[in-house]
Amino acid sequence: MSSSISSTTPLIEEEDATIVPPEIIIFSGQKFVTSYAAFFASIHNEKTEESYSRALINFFRYLKRKSITDLNTVDAPRMALYLKALKRRKNKKGKPIALATIAIEISAIRMFFKSCVNNGALVASPAAEIHPPKLRRTTGATPVIVPEMVRLILNTIPDKTQANYRDKALIAIMTFTFYRISATLSMQVKDYYLIGDERWVKAKEKGSKIHKMPVHPDLREIMDQYIVEADLEGKREALLFPSSHGKSGRLNGKPYSRTAAWKMVNRHARRAGYHDEIGNHSFRASGITQYMNMGGSLKQARKLAGHSHISTTMLYDRSEDLEKSKEIARLKF
Repeated sequence: MSSSISSTTPLIEEEDATIVPPEIIIFSGQKFVTSYAAFFASIHNEKTEESYSRALINFFRYLKRKSITDLNTVDAPRMALYLKALKRRKNKKGKPIALATIAIEISAIRMFFKSCVNNGALVASPAAEIHPPKLRRTTGATPVIVPEMVRLILNTIPDKTQANYRDKALIAIMTFTFYRISATLSMQVKDYYLIGDERWVKAKEKGSKIHKMPVHPDLREIMDQYIVEADLEGKREALLFPSSHGKSGRLNGKPYSRTAAWKMVNRHARRAGYHDEIGNHSFRASGITQYMNMGGSLKQARKLAGHSHISTTMLYDRSEDLEKSKEIARLKF
């Protein structure tokens, strides 16, 4: 490369700058800067963007330790060495990092180099021959809450502030519609609507797919009360689940973050006496699991959950665990 790029040169237009490119990207040339911007512009999920960003940061730090400052010099043998280094990496507890973490990092790097090829920065990807480890899981890792505890959590949320009504409605909608937290938090008031005499909801899930669901009678009761108490009637363009002002609990119309929602569900769970691991996704998992336990079909569960593949839905089917519990109870001594 003939010369490095000046730090004062505007590399990416401000409206396109999802993430500021690191030094190695800048030093490698303008086409890599363009590729870096295009890579992140193609990601439409906040959580995925965070994961891929961390993966590339780890990779670039590795290259820096190896005194590699130009991506043009990265080749297939170097990528093979990095895969070995990944498998030796330890987490904060001193244990090998999970295969899922390795898979995410390799996928991010492969997609980034593919973007470099597509944008003319490279002729071929040095990561083309490395592959993420295959993950074989028959049961999902997401904690599933029993129906009685879900109901207890909902019932212990006081009917005092607008934030209380929002919290109850947010937990209920994830449970009864199987929506992911990111999709739920992006919903607007108009996404809770009438078709004839029935209420329906719609949300934008992964891949910008619009996922429509009929509203369960229990959910409708909670949602209708929330809409009134939160003063959201007629405000079609407003966020359905906004954040709130501190102790007053008044909704402020601003976006409510996934982290804030995670803290909220944990706070209400502890108040209800549930102290095990829990997250926003637990309510989605619990809804799907309960549907299966009540005799729902796997085919319909896939449609209701909006999964592309039935193998994903099968991760939520814990009915076999229920049968095991019944069978072990037969033991008498």
